[in-house]
Amino acid sequence: MMPRVGKFPQPPNTKLNMRFMTKYNTRQKDPTLRSGIDGSQDEREYYHQALKWFLYENWSIEEAANLFAGCLPGREMLQPGEINEQLDEKVLEAENRIRRAINNPLKAVSSNKYFAPVEISSVELMAWALAQNVPLPPLLLSAFEAQQTRDRYSTPGVEGVQWVCAEFWENVDYRAPPGQGEIVQALLQRYPELSHDECIMIEHICRHPLTRPEDNG
Repeated sequence: MMPRVGKFPQPPNTKLNMRFMTKYNTRQKDPTLRSGIDGSQDEREYYHQALKWFLYENWSIEEAANLFAGCLPGREMLQPGEINEQLDEKVLEAENRIRRAINNPLKAVSSNKYFAPVEISSVELMAWALAQNVPLPPLLLSAFEAQQTRDRYSTPGVEGVQWVCAEFWENVDYRAPPGQGEIVQALLQRYPELSHDECIMIEHICRHPLTRPEDNG
């Protein structure tokens, strides 16, 4: 299997650069690079997508290269703009490195579909990358760790409810209950994959019915 050929100038910093992120819907291709965006919003999107992809048993080489390069897994190559050209080089470098490792030690997953992309076990890919000291985005590592530590079915929402109950409502002083803002901000920091509205919903679910959200908040 031949790697893709490309010219490799000095690669950009391997630290995750949120300017490279694109908003991408895997069903509706919209690779437009946004500018002037809030970095925290892009971090949340990347982390959410990484968590989602770790639910999949196998990744295509292209998806893995995108994730390793710090962008969304469905991003397409050859988009216009200097930043995209730099990111293309970074993705291409990651892709060729993965392709060179196929059959030694990575194993390609066979598919019965015609023209199906080459896929590799996501667990095997991460184990190989960590063993080879492949530079990986911190958020990808965090998502991997989060999925590995779950020993039963769960969701961020379910875990959020359990955490809020234990952290804020067990042995609470009902004369001075926690305020809604305090709980929502704590949830956003602990579970970055949750949206603000989801955190408010969790706060409502956990709040004792005889207290008000504005109490002590």
